[in-house]
Amino acid sequence: MQAPEEYDGSQATVSGNKIHFLDSKIDAADEVKEIYDESRHLKGNWLAYWEHELARLPTDKSFNFKQIKLQGFVGHTNTIKSVEILDNENSFMSGSRDKTVKLWSLRSQGDGTAVSQCQYTYANHHKSVLSLGFCERTRLVASCDSIIHLWDPFIGRLVSVVRNAYPVNTLVPLPAPHSTIIAANTHASLNVIDTRTTNCVSELKVCVNATGLIRCVAISPSSNWVVVGQSSGALAVLDLRTGNIISSWKGHEGEILQLVAASENTLVTSSLDQSLSVWNVLDGKLMFNMKGCIEPVHCLAQYQEELISGTTANRIGVHTSISNEASFSSIKLRSDTFKGVLTTITILPLNRLLLLGADTGYITLLC
Repeated sequence: MQAPEEYDGSQATVSGNKIHFLDSKIDAADEVKEIYDESRHLKGNWLAYWEHELARLPTDKSFNFKQIKLQGFVGHTNTIKSVEILDNENSFMSGSRDKTVKLWSLRSQGDGTAVSQCQYTYANHHKSVLSLGFCERTRLVASCDSIIHLWDPFIGRLVSVVRNAYPVNTLVPLPAPHSTIIAANTHASLNVIDTRTTNCVSELKVCVNATGLIRCVAISPSSNWVVVGQSSGALAVLDLRTGNIISSWKGHEGEILQLVAASENTLVTSSLDQSLSVWNVLDGKLMFNMKGCIEPVHCLAQYQEELISGTTANRIGVHTSISNEASFSSIKLRSDTFKGVLTTITILPLNRLLLLGADTGYITLLC
């Protein structure tokens, strides 16, 4: 595929489930380009069949994982590092160590054996894609291989390459109406990048003396603070309005693997020391350790009140709540439904499904 052209000032508008692009270079009669139609919804026969078989009622909002394969996605040739859901769960993006980001269509079809090819491949990265995110405000993708690329996934055009003083190893976009992304660099600081101007507008220092590489970043539900987890086991919470450190502490003996900002005052962390811990954000005090996990959790996501976890032993765990009294259940992924070692978990909350990425480059949709 040819490299994307330079950005020409196109703008996007959203109407219902449709995305339109307004291009200043074309005639008014042709200025609306409809990319998606209303038929692209994940409500196909295979998903509907299993919802019926499992007696899954629309009023039942609990996460009921039965390990039923709905669809497979083939195209990457190396480890999946990041998966990002788009457009009301009609499509998603994946970043891989094969130096590409791919855009996929999500459809439930056939008998679960359907294998889908990607709709578009962004191939401008020169090294492994470490992290990616989608900025809803500007409708741009931010993906990094130590350097950040900002690009339009719908028309396949590069907007800008953002070069920082230090390599970027992970990033996360702020939700709408914000237009910024938070990028963590190898100098233990955060760059705040405005995707409208593609410039770094500020730098937040995590600590005076670097205490390890920043492994993961999470934003609070209100977007008022950001938390970082480091390879040393250290944690720090920073106020995004002032840049000041709210709290910082040594949380784990091992490397921080995942973070979930469960509420404005509650943080969940997983570590290489095999613990899954819940903290008070304001003072860094340990509230309790979640029970049940017997392996390091390297995939972690929140679904309503529940906590979904994954390990390199290909075990999916579900805590019924983020509390000391939560019950825990786990299931081992079968080789006939999932190929390879689990590397990423992404929840589709509207359909209560899981997208799982593997070290083989294979992606699987399961219910």
